[in-house]
This record gives sequence, structure tokens and C-alpha cells, in this order.
Amino acid sequence: MGITKIPLQLKYVKLVVFMTGLMLCCTPGQTSAQVDQVSDTIVENGKTFKRVYIEKGMTLYALSRKYGVEITQILDDNEEVKKKGLKEGQWVLIPVASSPIKKNKQKMAENRNPPDVKTGPAPRPTGFTYHTVEKGETMYSIAREYGLTIDRITMENPELRQDGLKAGMELRIPVVAAERIAMEDWPAPDSTVNGLFPDTNLAAPGNYNLALFLPLYLDENDTLRKKRLESTQPADHPYAQESVMALDFYQGFLVAGETMKNVSSKFSVKVFDTAGDSAIVSRTVRTTSLDRCDLIIGPWSAKPFSALDPYLKSHPVDVVSPFLSRERGGNDSAAFVQLSSTSESHVKALARHTSKHVKKHNILVVHLSTDEDIRLKDTYVRTLYGLVDSSKVKLKVINYSKERIEGVRSSLSATDTNVVFFVCREYALISDLVSKLNYTRLKSKGQVIVLMGLHNWLNMENIDVAYFHNLYLHIPRSFNINYTDSAVGQFVNAYRERFHREPTNFSFMGYDLSLYCLTMLHRYGRHPFQYATNLTWEGLQTSFTLAMTRRNVWDNQYSKVFVLKDFELIPAEQFSLSRELAEQQEKAQGNRH
Repeated sequence: MGITKIPLQLKYVKLVVFMTGLMLCCTPGQTSAQVDQVSDTIVENGKTFKRVYIEKGMTLYALSRKYGVEITQILDDNEEVKKKGLKEGQWVLIPVASSPIKKNKQKMAENRNPPDVKTGPAPRPTGFTYHTVEKGETMYSIAREYGLTIDRITMENPELRQDGLKAGMELRIPVVAAERIAMEDWPAPDSTVNGLFPDTNLAAPGNYNLALFLPLYLDENDTLRKKRLESTQPADHPYAQESVMALDFYQGFLVAGETMKNVSSKFSVKVFDTAGDSAIVSRTVRTTSLDRCDLIIGPWSAKPFSALDPYLKSHPVDVVSPFLSRERGGNDSAAFVQLSSTSESHVKALARHTSKHVKKHNILVVHLSTDEDIRLKDTYVRTLYGLVDSSKVKLKVINYSKERIEGVRSSLSATDTNVVFFVCREYALISDLVSKLNYTRLKSKGQVIVLMGLHNWLNMENIDVAYFHNLYLHIPRSFNINYTDSAVGQFVNAYRERFHREPTNFSFMGYDLSLYCLTMLHRYGRHPFQYATNLTWEGLQTSFTLAMTRRNVWDNQYSKVFVLKDFELIPAEQFSLSRELAEQQEKAQGNRH
């Protein structure tokens, strides 16, 4: 076997026992906000309205859906919302009279169903199975049951971002993904590494020692398990989510070790539980022999990681961080490798994509006044102008901190395609711009707006996915899972067979990172990352293209642009805006007839 047994085997067994009975209480994207606090009914200018109190997490899309009123109609009747957006604590007027949405639905129903003709339920879309949420289920448990990620399920069920997961809710589950990973006739995972890198090994086969620092919280889990056995009341466990992620990561890591078992190099891995505590890491490096360590992976968080610094000053060991970034350089004889793609890499990917479509495009780069946002704005403009002749680019920079939405609206073109890149990570301002751009698009006649955002936008709660969809959102990502890829199915089958559970995003991350690092050691020997410049390795979920950006600091430069289409992310190269607009025009003409 490629990886030897770990020294924490007994505690690891306890952790697995605990995790199988664990039910997470919180899931991403959930909110309990409802639109039920209607105070009274009032009449203004001959129109009857309900006054609705806006709770935290409520959106215009949810109001429109609940009361059957067009978003534009709500905005027209609420000038404050139209100017400044929907905010918690507001009272909003909702027209009581039948709205166009309800009238159109009623008319369509009458056309479909002649009087006295009984009809069955409308046929469901093909390509999906349906899951009714039971009490106690979470997004995490449902994703595991079907072998999907939480992101994928949320994409297929955008109402989750508005209302959260609730008992009795019916979810659409993609059948294609489920069928692909359930096939039994796939071969075992490929044990070769040919094709990942240049064929010639620069190092002779060797024996390599790795240290893996993970926040498993083994003692805390063990204590919690005893409390649960002694009491009918569940004990609080603030570390639950992080320890589950670490376990998933580690199990993916082990599957990669199985994949490497037939190569001539051998790998020995020691696993250390950091429990998120820098003191534990300090004690570990003082009392444990790491002198023969060839590579350190982790820790995950900043404080435990800083505890490694005294050791690294006197020991030239390369360190790989799955999630952390590092401002200062590495030491003279070892590298720090950051495998999470940097914000600069994502912005450059957007600029490269834009450079292919500058003809008849009106590009608006909208930013805030913070140093970080200005730096990313400059990176985008500099990269774009480095790829195309600046005289052929119609580009305007807008400071949103000063000009707000009025500056954006006044710069939109009525004839060209408007590409709006908003360099921002503040939820409130992103929500403000997105809702107002969506309103502008709905009110305009034929104005085309394409929105580009940063890589973490889809993780933000309570922003209507429908708004992103209407604005053809383009976002850069360094990770994405293609469930139609047979290699993904091979991994899932191997993971299921070994652990009797479904892999998560962190399982995929552990697999990709492990296979990448072990392959690098096998190909290039100790300190392998000096040979990684401009070599792209594409994993099942995460891909890597390393470049040295500071002294002995290697950043992952890989980023790929995706577009939100039909509430699913697809590679930007598969998306055609002209085809999309033509289809929408054809559908609109059909509706008029």
C-alpha cells in the first residue's frame, strides 16, 4: 500500500463512531425568515395594500413569489425600496388586487383545462428524482445520501436560499449524477500517474515521510460521546462541523494513497490532531520527531499554523496549506505552497475571459474605496489591457463608494452589451447593486447586462439566485465537480466501498491535494514545487497551477470562469450570450402569439 497506517488509529475509530450519529444543526444558506407579519390593510390613492414587515433574510423575490406580485410592481409602490433596496425592519406595501402574475397563471390554467374536464398533476421535469424532507434532516445529510454537494442541490432548488430547509419541502435531485456514481461496472481507480506531469522523473524512487495536521478534535468528540451515552439530552459540540470536514478530508486523502500504491515510491504519513489549538502544535513539534519529515500538510487555521514557525526556521521542510494564505515569504531552503487560489488569480481569469469578447461590449469596472478592492480593480484593468489594445476597449471605472447605483446606471449602454464587474465582498453592497441592476434590466427595453463577481458570491445568503440568473452571472472558481466524469464515479465508488458513506466537497479536496502532493514527491523528490511552475494539474474538484509570487511562496494561479445558466454553473466557454438572447426573444414572441 502507498500510505502506511496512521498512529491515531484507536481514536480515529472513536471519531467515526461519533460522526455516524452526528446531525448538524446548521447548514449553509438556511434562514428562518418568513413574510407572515402582516399588520393591517390600508388604502392609498384608490388602491388597497397589505403592510408587510420585512424580517432578516427576506428578499424581493420571496415577496413576489408569496404574494403573486411582480417585483417591478413592488418597487413602483415603494419608492424607498426602489432607491435604497429592501432592508430588515422596513414596512412594504403589497397590492391586494389581482396581479399580472396571478391573472396570467389563472388564464393559462383555464386554457389548459376546459370546464368539467378533470386533469391529473402537471408532469414533472425529466432528469430528476424528488426527495421529501423529513424532520431532522439537514442539507449535509441529504447531500451525503445522494452523493452530491450542498452547492449542487441548492442550485437545483433556489428556494432554499430564500426559505431554508424545512420538513415537508420537496427537493429536486439530479438523476444523472446519482446514476453515474451508482454504476457498478467502473474499473478500480487508476493506479498510474502518467500524464499528470512530464514523463521523465527527476528523482529516483524514494521513501517519503509526511505530516498531516488536521482539526479532528478527537478528545472533544470522545468526551461528547460519553456525555451522550450518559444523558438523553444532546451535548453541545461547537467543533462538530470542523471535525466532520477534517474527517472527510482525511478519508479522501486515504483513497488517494490507495491510488498511489503501485508506484515505486513509498509514503509514510503521521496524522496529528491540532484541535484548533496552537499550543498543541507547539508541543507536537517539540516532543515528536519530525526531523525526517519531507512534507507538512496543514494546519488549517492561522494560529496553529504560526506555531510551526520556530520549527520551520531550523528545518527546511516544504509546507502545503489547503486553505490559508501567507503574506510573508518562506525560508531560504523550503517552500510555502498555498493551494487555495488567490483573489488576484480569479480576477485575472475574468480579465482573460473578457478579452475574448471586447467587441461591442461596454465594460464597467465598479469598485469600492478600500485598498484591497482598488488593488483587484487595478489587476483586472492591467491584465485586460495587457491582452488587447486599450484603444479598442470601451471601459469605464466607477467608484461605487462615491457614485453608487446612479453612476452605474448613467454609464450603461442602450445598444452594446454591458459587462459590469463589481469588485466587492461586502454582502450588503452586493445585494444592493444586484437587486437594482436586476430592476434596471426588467424596466429597460432590450438592455443587456452581464454581471461578473468574485469567487465567493454564491456562498452569500439571502441574495436571490434568480437575480444572478437574470444577469447572466459570471464567476471565477478553482474548484468544480463534473459528475458526468467517469473518474469522479471511480473515486465515489472507492470511497463508498471503504467508508460506507458518501464523499463531500472536503473528501474531494483531500483526494485531490493528496494525489497532487504524492505525485509531485514521486516525480521530483524532496522540495518538488520548484519544478511546478506553469504545470497545470486538474483534479476531480480542485485544480492547481503554481507560480512563485514571493520568496519561496507558491500560489495556486488556477481559475476558471463559470456562468449561472438554468440555476447551474457551466463553463463559460459553453455559454453563448447571443444564443441565449435569441432563445429568449423566440420564447417572448411565442408567448405573444
